[in-house]
Amino acid sequence: MKSEMKRLFLVSAIAAASVSMTACGGGGGGGGGTDKPEGDPVTGDPVGGGSADGTVRIQKTGKAVPKEEANLGRTSGIWLSRYETYGEGAPRESGESAEPIEYSTQISSVRYVSDDEVIVDDCDTEAPVTLTLEAFKDTLNEKDEYVDADPSELPCNGEMEYEYFERSDTDYRVEMVCRGELRGMSEMKQISSQTEYNQGSLSFVADRGENLTTNGGVCGYIENVPPDDDNPFSNSGIIELVAPYQNTKIELFIETNTELQEGVFEVDGFGDAGSMTADVALEIASNDDEDEEGDDEDDDSEDEFDPYVQGGSLNIESVDAYRASGSFDLILDDESRVQGNFSLDLQ
Repeated sequence: MKSEMKRLFLVSAIAAASVSMTACGGGGGGGGGTDKPEGDPVTGDPVGGGSADGTVRIQKTGKAVPKEEANLGRTSGIWLSRYETYGEGAPRESGESAEPIEYSTQISSVRYVSDDEVIVDDCDTEAPVTLTLEAFKDTLNEKDEYVDADPSELPCNGEMEYEYFERSDTDYRVEMVCRGELRGMSEMKQISSQTEYNQGSLSFVADRGENLTTNGGVCGYIENVPPDDDNPFSNSGIIELVAPYQNTKIELFIETNTELQEGVFEVDGFGDAGSMTADVALEIASNDDEDEEGDDEDDDSEDEFDPYVQGGSLNIESVDAYRASGSFDLILDDESRVQGNFSLDLQ
């Protein structure tokens, strides 16, 4: 089953990381292109040599700043949000980081118009959200997520501390500290000064419905949960792509029953944990304008392309914390097929 994975922009990198740990103990944009800001690269040398799976680790760098002084929200562009969480935290003063038990990477388009208008597109099938700058910064306040929660259900029993570090005005890092132990880190970086997505490709040929071949406008999300020592079947992985389709958007959603890895998966929404199976969904966003115009029961609804995947195969050809590519051959509930390929690059 597809789960509700993402929250508005930075909340996904901070509050969502906190939820995971509960379970474990300047200027306008516009135009296309992928121009990256000058200065710090998106990746660097791994902390402590990197993790066991070769994933580039978040760098423990930056100048400590109060959250209120962070200049987030006034810089338009495509922003990358990434977090990693640790099952057993390392003492913060040691300068070490434990091995991640989970990582997630997503991108968001942020367009600053004025302090009264910040437009955020979170790379999903929903319409962009317009916020004031003050409201945008409030999305950083993870405590708002748990106003009525029982303290025993909160990360670190409600004692989690969040420390903010500024690497530049387009690069921030957050440490999550529980009683002196570093339990997770997240980072938010501007990866393009443009506000239009161009982070991958999605194409397919369908027996029914309109085929798709697109590069521009593609964005996505990657999450990986490696197996836990106490529960080797707790692992899973998610790859999500969103692309323009007809007059709306289409989403390709993949959830594997293993941690993300290369290989061929059987498409089975009820596959066993730890098996090379995956739940795959294609979802077309509703077009509100067309719905309002054409509420006609005499429409030729039999020709409507409403894909419900019930089987097939998935080939993940390459995958890491920032990139994924592969192909699929999906069987829909009416026995028709959708065959295609995808690529995603969140850097």
